Amino acid sequence: MNPFPQLTQNCALACPPPVAQVLPNNPKLAETAIAVEYGHRVKTLRMNQIGGMVVTDADVVNVEAWSRNTLDEFNQANAPAPVAPAWVGPVLAPILNNLNNINNNFNNINNNINNINNNINNLRTHIISLEHNTNARVVNRSKKNTQDLLVPLHDNNNQAPPNFPATRGAFLAANMATCNALLHFYGQIPNNGLANVVKQQLCNFIGLDVMLM
Repeated sequence: MNPFPQLTQNCALACPPPVAQVLPNNPKLAETAIAVEYGHRVKTLRMNQIGGMVVTDADVVNVEAWSRNTLDEFNQANAPAPVAPAWVGPVLAPILNNLNNINNNFNNINNNINNINNNINNLRTHIISLEHNTNARVVNRSKKNTQDLLVPLHDNNNQAPPNFPATRGAFLAANMATCNALLHFYGQIPNNGLANVVKQQLCNFIGLDVMLM
């Protein structure tokens, strides 16, 4: 059985359902063509509507399933039959082609929406990281004693480095390898190979108030 799906009231008003099939488990050719065309109309209405949600995604999914099931029922019921009349192909082919094009367009729209959502999430993460780093630099600038704890800065993904020295003293005692690793973690290029120059660059970046040169 392939009963017609339950539609939202707005969808049913905007796109009235076709006449019920006489035998839902054995639709006729004309009923099959109507089912495919109705799925096309519902999808087109969903994609073109502006403002309120007249046709919902659930309406599209339900109608698409019913339309495809109708086509499957027709194919199964008529598989052993002789070759269909010559006019069947020209009638159904453009309808099915349009339906496939709409499916592709619908998928592209969903992909674009997902990409926009990802970009928004990435931007939100970056803003959170910038706010954290601004506050961290203010705190670090106030640290004057060797044992004062520092606040690690985050990268663009809002992640702290695994090897950030905990205190001012440990930071100033960090070796060249640690300094270079931190600069690369933050996407900074060391100025040159001199230890004091590289460490000064790193101190300036994290907001530590110190003069090494």
